[in-house]
Amino acid sequence: MKRKVIQHGPATLVVSLPSEWTKKFGVVKGADVDVLEDGNTLKVGVTLLAPSRRTEISAQGYDRTTLIYLLRSLYRFGFDTIVIRDPPKAITYLRDAKAMTFERVLALELSRMQGMEIIEKDAKKVVLQSVHTPNEGEFDSLVRRLFYIIAEAASTVQEAMNSPTTQLFERIDLYHDDATRITSYCLRILNKKQYKTFLETTSQYRIVAILDRVLDIFRYCTRDAVTHNIKLTTAQMQVADQVCLQLSDFFAFFTSTDTNILLRMGKRRYTLEQALIKATGTPGQIRIISQLSVINQLMIDLIESRFAMAAQQLK
Repeated sequence: MKRKVIQHGPATLVVSLPSEWTKKFGVVKGADVDVLEDGNTLKVGVTLLAPSRRTEISAQGYDRTTLIYLLRSLYRFGFDTIVIRDPPKAITYLRDAKAMTFERVLALELSRMQGMEIIEKDAKKVVLQSVHTPNEGEFDSLVRRLFYIIAEAASTVQEAMNSPTTQLFERIDLYHDDATRITSYCLRILNKKQYKTFLETTSQYRIVAILDRVLDIFRYCTRDAVTHNIKLTTAQMQVADQVCLQLSDFFAFFTSTDTNILLRMGKRRYTLEQALIKATGTPGQIRIISQLSVINQLMIDLIESRFAMAAQQLK
């Protein structure tokens, strides 16, 4: 549509907003709107919070891990009320072949669901309710915190590959829980509120989700090393070290989009691929190296997402 530009004061030009649009989104005198410059286009919008959403699930028929992933996905996708019906007394933990109480499993995941609380509980149901509105202004700081946690976890993984101890696995577990809480909250923000533009929202979502996967891999590698007393050889450690350097370089590239960093990462990726093809060792060592190789491949997806966010900054 065409709008007339109006002179307002000596140096200000004004364009009126369509009445139908302002009524639809509740824009009134004194309201704040977002103005985004995109080349020769100005985009005007309002920040909208996704409507409150409610869902009900049955807790019957799930093992411990599957139930955790179900609750986590509902939280990340923005549900504000989650009614869990038919809570069992115990849930099987398949990895350890033992039973855990439902209360313990729920408490574990609830500690990672920022802003969710139990507001009702009886023998037939448990009701989780959001008591906190996601704040998109926190997103950038949380992503930087996530980068820091991953860097610390990478250092711990390198230590564990040389000398696996229970204390190192416990440290990784703490990093993993902290990172899961942050990634879940970040993904919830992106699902309930947009990050600047749609393109940046989808790219940020992909980056955060991949980093969540990286922390999972670090945790699995450390757990395997500690549980089975697996130590990597000098050559295998060089592979692990290079994978950790890839992550460090991506964090630098995320901030600066320096193509020199990108070139270095590309060369290292191909070197790692050759080293992984030639890798030998015990089944346990090969398992750990194979898991770390997944991170090397995920670098491509991370870089592609960063390109999509700010291609105009690249030289």
